[in-house]
Amino acid sequence: MPKIIIESKISSNSAGDRFKLKINDEKIVEVKFNEKTEIDVDYGEQTLQVCNNFLIKTPKKVINVESDNQNYRITLHFKAWGIIFVFQILMAALIMNIH
Repeated sequence: MPKIIIESKISSNSAGDRFKLKINDEKIVEVKFNEKTEIDVDYGEQTLQVCNNFLIKTPKKVINVESDNQNYRITLHFKAWGIIFVFQILMAALIMNIH
């Protein structure tokens, strides 16, 4: 059975010491910051998504597991999410002021 190897290189910044990896929207695995984690997966198409809470999520990434040794990179962009979150709050405030 092939494995996904997760190597996290994220500093926790006191937001907790782990994040969650969703596989096919069914299996949720907790992965610790700055550690190497091996997760068993099936062959074929797999959908991966990394999340820390309901605001911080990566886009879903579809991979095709064909062999035991494949490498993939999933990157968390905290700055981009922060900027988008601020814009969403501003838009909500503007909409509330208009009505």
